[in-house]
Amino acid sequence: MAPALCPAPAACLEPRPAYRGPLHCLVTVAREEGLRGLYKGSSALLLREGHSFATYFLSYAMLCEWLTPAGHSRPGE
Repeated sequence: MAPALCPAPAACLEPRPAYRGPLHCLVTVAREEGLRGLYKGSSALLLREGHSFATYFLSYAMLCEWLTPAGHSRPGE
């Protein structure tokens, strides 16, 4: 049954990890791709997360302002 599931045993083996750890990953990417390689993909991250954080902080600020009684500097005082 095993040969039917995996006709070539070498193809079924998991490849070795490219990096030994986070520091090795950082050093390898910096060495092979330069400083630009460390920031690759950050523009997509900013597009994805930017509006989420803006909405979160805006709603938090508005909620704090709404819950703060007149004449107080913070909610709960």
